[in-house]
Amino acid sequence: MALSSTEKQDLAGILEIVFGHDTAIHSRVNRFNGRTMAAAEDALETMVRCNDNMRRLVTGLLGGASVLVKGWLREIVSRLRKELESGRIQFDGYACKVFTVNNWRTPIVLTLQ
Repeated sequence: MALSSTEKQDLAGILEIVFGHDTAIHSRVNRFNGRTMAAAEDALETMVRCNDNMRRLVTGLLGGASVLVKGWLREIVSRLRKELESGRIQFDGYACKVFTVNNWRTPIVLTLQ
């Protein structure tokens, strides 16, 4: 599935907040695709499970849904980027972020080949 330019930019913004600036990802924003969105969704689901603030944010943006259904990220990508960029959310501990980056960076980069 093709992503719009806006979706690609929003997803790039989210990934930069979660992963930090990563040249392997950010130099290929024009290659973002449905597989990239799905891999990012899986990475964010990991963060939702280990980070209470992230769980509350995503649940709130999805209208209170506590079960994440495939495709949820595409539905809220712009709003999630804005919320994360606002700085209102603080990640609960470094371990959750490190775990997410270590497990999901490579799968995301592989979608850009």
